[in-house]
Amino acid sequence: GTMDMLEATGKNLMFSTANDYAWAYADDILNLPLGDNEYILVDEDIPLYEMIVHGSIDYCGNVYNLSDSKDARVRILNMVEYGAAPHFVFTWQDATEMKYSGMNSSYATTFGTWADTAAEVYREANECLGGVTNAVMVSHEILPDGLRVVSYDNGTVIYVNYSDKTLSADGVSVPAMGYTVK
Repeated sequence: GTMDMLEATGKNLMFSTANDYAWAYADDILNLPLGDNEYILVDEDIPLYEMIVHGSIDYCGNVYNLSDSKDARVRILNMVEYGAAPHFVFTWQDATEMKYSGMNSSYATTFGTWADTAAEVYREANECLGGVTNAVMVSHEILPDGLRVVSYDNGTVIYVNYSDKTLSADGVSVPAMGYTVK
């Protein structure tokens, strides 16, 4: 099929929100949902998709600088919990130039505005997740009070705290709105 033809080119393939049929061909996947789908029937979010592909396919969530759903710190905590790389879209010229065009959804893409933030987000993500890039995510636990525990097959455990107070688990202290890598 088409996927086989694309793979035969020898090029790396990148997909957006790829379904399982594309996993065998994907080198990278963009725009994975990280967390809440806003259905009222769902009590908790788990990174099921990410647990399946982590360590085999590189992936990232939605575009960081075009997200208005959560504050910046929560977006970083979501990336850490879900093992996802940062994802930005940039334009060199001022994005306001696109205001009255078909590209007006790219309202916050001016590189000069985002360069420092992007560098800091990539630095923080790499510092936390760099050691698990090729590791398999083997468990995800939801503990009381907003604490998540994500374990990888290389022995790394990442504790993510979404609460406004320091929490502890397994003898590990996790700062408010922060994470600890063990």
